[in-house]
Amino acid sequence: IPNSISAIEDNAFANCANLLSVKFASGSNLTSIGEGVFSSCTALESIVLPESVKNINANAFSDCKNLKKVILKDGTSIDRIEGNAFYGCTTLEEIELQGNSSIGYIAYRANGDINAFTNCRKLKKITIFGGESEAQRTCSAFSLYNFDGTIYVWDYIEQTAKTWITSTKTEVDVLNANNYFEFSDIDEDSCEVIGIKTNDLYVTVPSYANGKKVVQIANNAFASKSNIRNVVLPEKLQLIGSSAFIYCTSLEKISIPSGVTLIGSNTFDGCYALKTVVIDSADIFRYATSNMTSRLLSYAKTIYVLKSVVDSETNENEFFAALNSELIGNYYKYTV
Repeated sequence: IPNSISAIEDNAFANCANLLSVKFASGSNLTSIGEGVFSSCTALESIVLPESVKNINANAFSDCKNLKKVILKDGTSIDRIEGNAFYGCTTLEEIELQGNSSIGYIAYRANGDINAFTNCRKLKKITIFGGESEAQRTCSAFSLYNFDGTIYVWDYIEQTAKTWITSTKTEVDVLNANNYFEFSDIDEDSCEVIGIKTNDLYVTVPSYANGKKVVQIANNAFASKSNIRNVVLPEKLQLIGSSAFIYCTSLEKISIPSGVTLIGSNTFDGCYALKTVVIDSADIFRYATSNMTSRLLSYAKTIYVLKSVVDSETNENEFFAALNSELIGNYYKYTV
């Protein structure tokens, strides 16, 4: 679905029984999935929603009887999931929220609405890979819904997450970072990621592991993981090592946190699909050029730079000055 589409009209793909997958273009502007859009798409097994989506309307995925998993990409902030949005998704097992994604409201009967997940008997798992604010918003929504299952969060926010649960049916359990990544201690307070254990397409690196801040991605940590499409890096990250993502040929987007001061050589070499780069770091923006040794911008078509970072620079960056740009929210969008 191209990024020129901001809304999908009611019943657009209803009863497309042979629809196997749906892919939203990078930089999607889709904000609303209309009523019944994918209803009775019985061959659809999973869906990855883009960052721009705000509303999932009534019956949007109703009777998708083979839909097993729904993934919210990093940055997706759902405002409302309406009544019967997933009615009759009898094999739906998990909703996964990557990075800074969250859900604000889920229609439920006690509030005068129709339940959003009616007859989703296998839905017992909500996985939140984000931090406290994302967990608070999403836990509150599912607790009000009286979700009968378990919400999984990183261990360092478990106790806080439990304070947002009011339903006796909704439980909280922990995600063990060691099941997803390999870590090595740097000192008594910090550690680095030295490898990845999961084959997931979308991964979020936690801010803490084994009680220590994750401040570095080691050399070759994600090298040649050709399946990965997006990696969300922790806010406290300071360094990305040489060849850390070399030949991650499916990697589509990377965001560089504000604390990163150094990216090693050849870090993104061979990341041919890396078309979107987000820069929150003043240090990385300051020295970024199309030929920087990390190859961060070598394949980029769209670059977002935090407005405060751009505005704080006293010297003009010649590379970015030559690009077309526009201000979108808190970011300047540069088109290569």
